[in-house]
Amino acid sequence: MAGFLSDLVQYRRLLLMIVVLGIGGTHLSGFQMSVINYASPYIQKFINETWLERYGSVLPQETLMLLWSLIVSVYCMGGMIGCLCSGYLTAKFGKKKCLLLNDVVLITATLHTGFSRRAKAFEMILAGRFLEGIAAGRTPHYSLLMRLLWGGDRNL
Repeated sequence: MAGFLSDLVQYRRLLLMIVVLGIGGTHLSGFQMSVINYASPYIQKFINETWLERYGSVLPQETLMLLWSLIVSVYCMGGMIGCLCSGYLTAKFGKKKCLLLNDVVLITATLHTGFSRRAKAFEMILAGRFLEGIAAGRTPHYSLLMRLLWGGDRNL
């Protein structure tokens, strides 16, 4: 056990990098793209229940489809904005700070999405997916961080 712990301490920077890249890496981006179809009936039911509770009427099917389409596509809109601002933010603040900021954005997005049911607000899903898209759009630019870490850049 002591040998295992000393190995962990020896590779502390590597473990920290794995945790940071695991939170803000490309895994979550692919997960968000593929898992949304499975949750479709549950999210649509949640939207219907929320609408009925707020306004006392059933949500028309066309409006439900519009809201569902918006929930799905707002992720890509956020990704486009994230890609466009990624270069500027990296040049201004540096790679490490931007990667950590990306993690904060992902955690905020997850909290928005996760607490939407408790808050009875499907709009929080929209906001969360948009923020997840922004973080996903910025992520590919930070994947070069791996190369820089092993390439000898010690400013990180």
